[in-house]
Amino acid sequence: MARKTKEQKVEYHYETEDRKMKVHGLTDEMEKSYLDYSMSVIVGRALPDVRDGMKPVHRRILYGMQQLGITPDKPHKKSARIVGEVMGKYHPHGDSSIYDAMVRMAQDFSMRYPLVDGHGNFGSIDGDGAAAQRYTEARMSPFSMEMVRDIEKDTVDFMPNFDGEEMEPTVLPSRYPNLLVNGSSGIAVGMATNIPPHNLGDAIDAAVYMIEHPDCTVDDLIPVIKGPDFPTGAQILGKSGIREFYRTGTGRIRMRAKCSIEPFRRGREQIIITEIPYGVNKAKMIEKMAELVKSRKIQGITEIRDESSREGIRIVIELRKDANAQIILNNLYKYSSLQENFGAIMLALVDGKPKTLNLREVLEEYIRFQKEVVTRRTEFDLKKARERAHILEGLLIALDNIDEVIRVIRSAYDDAREQLMKRFGLDRVQAQAILDMRLARLQGLEREKLQNEFDELKKRIARYEGILASERKLMQVIRKELLEIRKNWSDPRRTEIVKDPGELDEDDLIVEEDAFVSVTARGYAKRVPDVSKAVKPMEDDYVKHLYHTTTKQTLLVFTDVGKMYRVPVLDLQESTRSVKGTALAESCGFLTRENFVSAIAVGDFDKGSVFVITDGGAVKRIQISDLDTSRRNGISYTKLKENEKVVDVVVDNGEDLILATKRGKGIRFSGDGIRAMGRAASGVRGIRLDDGDLVTAVTRYERGSEIVAASSGGFIKRFRASQIPQQARGGKGVFLWEKKSLKMTGPLTGIVSRDAEGEVVFLLEEKCVVMKVKEVPEATRAAAGIRCEFGESVISCGKQAALRSTEDMPDPTGPDTPDTPDTSGPDASEGNITDTSGPDASEENTPDTSGPDPEVNDESEKDLPAGGQVDLFSQF
Repeated sequence: MARKTKEQKVEYHYETEDRKMKVHGLTDEMEKSYLDYSMSVIVGRALPDVRDGMKPVHRRILYGMQQLGITPDKPHKKSARIVGEVMGKYHPHGDSSIYDAMVRMAQDFSMRYPLVDGHGNFGSIDGDGAAAQRYTEARMSPFSMEMVRDIEKDTVDFMPNFDGEEMEPTVLPSRYPNLLVNGSSGIAVGMATNIPPHNLGDAIDAAVYMIEHPDCTVDDLIPVIKGPDFPTGAQILGKSGIREFYRTGTGRIRMRAKCSIEPFRRGREQIIITEIPYGVNKAKMIEKMAELVKSRKIQGITEIRDESSREGIRIVIELRKDANAQIILNNLYKYSSLQENFGAIMLALVDGKPKTLNLREVLEEYIRFQKEVVTRRTEFDLKKARERAHILEGLLIALDNIDEVIRVIRSAYDDAREQLMKRFGLDRVQAQAILDMRLARLQGLEREKLQNEFDELKKRIARYEGILASERKLMQVIRKELLEIRKNWSDPRRTEIVKDPGELDEDDLIVEEDAFVSVTARGYAKRVPDVSKAVKPMEDDYVKHLYHTTTKQTLLVFTDVGKMYRVPVLDLQESTRSVKGTALAESCGFLTRENFVSAIAVGDFDKGSVFVITDGGAVKRIQISDLDTSRRNGISYTKLKENEKVVDVVVDNGEDLILATKRGKGIRFSGDGIRAMGRAASGVRGIRLDDGDLVTAVTRYERGSEIVAASSGGFIKRFRASQIPQQARGGKGVFLWEKKSLKMTGPLTGIVSRDAEGEVVFLLEEKCVVMKVKEVPEATRAAAGIRCEFGESVISCGKQAALRSTEDMPDPTGPDTPDTPDTSGPDASEGNITDTSGPDASEENTPDTSGPDPEVNDESEKDLPAGGQVDLFSQF
């Protein structure tokens, strides 16, 4: 027997005739046993899995209900029957714990999207308990079917239950991010989780955004997901707690009831409460208010009345005539549950271990899980399709030789299968499938139907193999299915995020002052306090954009490789009249071979759109809200083909667009029929180009104006803008330059629309030349220009920007955009322009009769986050 020392653990050994016994010290055993218990509670009871957002009891309830067949299209079953099934097969704990969990899954004030459809008394927001399980009934809600969809296709692993007689899933397929959508709360040993619920549409938008932008940051995702969305509605005060929660995984979110002050009879006022904070017991809240009045801590309240009904919550607080309603309401916020804090902790199990996650990590784990689910489902479908196609192949051979097959079967005794295999080259499975059919049925099979089924299976097999071979196609499938769920189940947000009176936004720290921002054609920008200092004649450049903004606004800078950079106006160097400005390539960090094309001043990201024009002839409308991002290192705003470049980005102000090509062709069309697309789309065809031709310039059609055109060889001309006829987009356009003279004049490099009394600027390689429009030689639309001795090649032509204020700008909202995202399947086009313009159009004004818009697949429609709106200015 060992002695106890400070360094040595106590161990006692006993030997009997029957067995050896080893006894540990109490302290050591308590440490080990408590650790085992802790891990059992953490992993097996209290914390949700990051993949499906469920604790074991909730997962077992849903799986048990599905196995019982209590789906939304079937009648309700007694809750006691469900509890017994779950307890007997999967969850070896008390029936009350199972029933309590199921009750909460059915409460629309506890779950943002209830997973159980309850029938009977399932409790109330006043704290009333549910009826006993022998009285209530339940079934799966339609929404919960998305949690178990495809579980029969080997999408998740199964494990033996507690007694080894049944198998249960280790996780549910969860076709939407349930951890965020319905949240979770639980207290384990030494740790706790408290994840708020979110709006389904917002959560899916965030997942889709991350699929499309794998390198996005938490700050990029915050505008997309916005914030928690509680089932009881109410308000969230400020965004600081939300941002902290999403960035670190923990944060304090302030919730406040939705209240209004309304006039009452005899000059009195009353406070109406219509929504209360999440998790607040309404009856106890009213009781607390009454205690505050009774103790005279709050004075001026004459009556508190609960008028809540099935239509919703309505609590009426009547006030004395001389009472100040706002002061009373502020006191109620302070002393009652009208205002509460939600201590958010994003703690979940990752690979079986508890981990506190930020928003990006949650979505990353979910997308990784969905890749596994869709891959396993596709492998399952591929296997089944191959097996069926293999059998059909044998049946088709049998039908082609039906008489011989019947003769072989009739003449054979014990070896019919072997004879079929030997005679027709079938394998064992195919031969057995033929033998399993009655002869009458075999003769009655229609070959055409079998052939059609076989051909369809071949297509499906090719599609499945394509998905498994390409991660891009796999991600497209996940994206498409997420957007389908969003379309079917998304609803408006219930919780409003309002400004916290005691919280300062970053903008609050900036003094808002008027500022004038000028951007030159070569990409130099500066900020000046006086417009007279913004524009100064330069020898080698000219001001292309001039904006009247404020120091709180933003400059969006667009480059020819499809990237956009966000530059706060305050960050632009404040300069004098003599200073050209800072190179945007330097301040934005342009990549090699990335060139400036346009800039737009933005104040509010709520409405408005811009047109993106590429040298490949594509035109795309994109909502300004899709350009709202906090990323300073640039985002992609359009999809480009190999070697394709953006020519210009212009604000949609309702005027026709004119596109010109280097071979002297041009087209004028209205942009009204072009629908808004997401950032990952390519656009639609603006002009159909001949081989080797490229779009080189864009301008607006202005009624009564002149068009000035220039070629690289220094040939220039002007003609009336009305000579360019309006056409349907997608046609070949008309000639703006004499075709046979291009070898002499050089390609067309610039056009600009200008009134006859104005000036035009020709940008050369190392200088710029300003001319009055009247001084430019006049010619017909299809003629060549007149040589002008510039001494250098002409890069482009334009006009000095005119200052426009916010009030002068039209509302460039463009046509309505569909509310629902594009849900095109994984085999949709990659976003290349679809040519549906038919035969070659006439070289002159021939309308495009190609039918519907030849649009590309919009891979990110709605996807992406909306913010607020823009004050838009342009040189046009």
